[in-house]
Amino acid sequence: MVPFALRILVADDEELIREALVDVLGATQHTVVAAADGQVAIEALASQEFDLVFTDVVMPRATGIQVLEAALSQKRPPRVVVVSGKEIAHSERDFLDYGAYAYFRKPYRLADILSVTQRVAAELAAVCAR
Repeated sequence: MVPFALRILVADDEELIREALVDVLGATQHTVVAAADGQVAIEALASQEFDLVFTDVVMPRATGIQVLEAALSQKRPPRVVVVSGKEIAHSERDFLDYGAYAYFRKPYRLADILSVTQRVAAELAAVCAR
């Protein structure tokens, strides 16, 4: 049982990775929405509230940076975890300084994804308990 059921957005253009995250996170009683590219993720953020967003950096139609910006501009911004499997100009520190909650390089361990998800759930549960 999770301490707080999250609404999670998973944005990744790599179908196998996206579906694996959806399956793993969905099995932990969270509600998970998948986005196959950055623009779909931005549209989802505009129409729904999320507690946590996992976004790849390099995606078609809109980058993970644009997804991060869209998430952070929300009235109640979700925590955003940035993931990347490609060499990019930005470093982990850049993403964290910009407002990302965490950063993982692909291939990441599912245990790390579950750990950050549990941490966010515990933080939100504590806020709601006040």
